Amino acid sequence: MMQYSHFELRKKVIFEHEAQSGDIDIFYLSPDWIGLMSKNDWILPLDNYVEEHRLDLSDFPTADLFIKYHGREDILGLP
Repeated sequence: MMQYSHFELRKKVIFEHEAQSGDIDIFYLSPDWIGLMSKNDWILPLDNYVEEHRLDLSDFPTADLFIKYHGREDILGLP
């Protein structure tokens, strides 16, 4: 597992997504990155995963930070 500073990780994630390298499948998503990541379709909604695995969103106290961003109704991340 690689470790990056907050700023380095953001740069790395953006670079890998723009390059379409496929090297990153799961990463730490700071709530302040959601707009950029969502706008560019660099993150996939987790709604199907949450439903399939019957996750209870009340188990994630800050899940609202990742839902309904800029009018979207998708679950874009979980804390």
